[in-house]
Amino acid sequence: MAAPQWPLDTFLAAAAGGGRKVGGQHMLHCPVHADRRPSLAVRELPDGSLLVRCHAGCDTEDVLEALGLDWGDLYPERASAR
Repeated sequence: MAAPQWPLDTFLAAAAGGGRKVGGQHMLHCPVHADRRPSLAVRELPDGSLLVRCHAGCDTEDVLEALGLDWGDLYPERASAR
């Protein structure tokens, strides 16, 4: 049996890198638009779920689709079932 995969690990693997950590969040290049500076913020909440926000205004659903993920991948139950 494979080790449980946490949402942050799953997200960073799909995004092909961890970007840089700033405070309590990871800043990455958004896969939806031409990003010269990292504008995609990913924050892990205490329960292991993720908040994802593109500061340039891209929809989270579009970000997930570009990474081959879905909404369930932002929650620990789904990620650990993989």
